[in-house]
Amino acid sequence: MTIDEQIANLKAIGLQIDNEDYARRILGDISYFRLINRIFAVLLCISHIVDHDGHWDKLLDDIEDLIAKYSNIDISSMGFPKNWKELLNPQDN
Repeated sequence: MTIDEQIANLKAIGLQIDNEDYARRILGDISYFRLINRIFAVLLCISHIVDHDGHWDKLLDDIEDLIAKYSNIDISSMGFPKNWKELLNPQDN
């Protein structure tokens, strides 16, 4: 499935995509199949609607601490790519 087909499928299930270039980059890094029904996908959506203030930064730091504490857990099973923190900071992209 091409990235454009993935975007069309996401739109078909009701996801509003305002910036298709950014969506293409995300899908290139993550892939459509890892994006569906994963906690990272929820966080990624939330990252685009919340204010990026100290609360959001603290949440990301807390997640990073949990990942380090439980390093035996495969975070990719929750949809987290290697560059998860970068992707959850869209204002930095």
